[in-house]
Amino acid sequence: MSAIDLLWMGGLALVVVVSLIFIRRWSYNIAIDFECDGKLYRAHRDGHFTDEAGARIADPATVTKLAIAAEAAKKARFRNMDSQER
Repeated sequence: MSAIDLLWMGGLALVVVVSLIFIRRWSYNIAIDFECDGKLYRAHRDGHFTDEAGARIADPATVTKLAIAAEAAKKARFRNMDSQER
């Protein structure tokens, strides 16, 4: 096997591994729907929150409360995704 063949195989393997990493990171960064105080909300990738009607939440106290609830929902989602892989 020549050095060029090894270089091509190594490059292809690197591309596959990097693409799988990016696909996994992208799938974990999708907006998350969660419930807080009986209402449905969505946490977006850029850090803002919207209610079920799509209105952006701007109140700092509410955003703080939603950030905590969204983090708990995200961790539960990660556990669920990880358990499905096994």
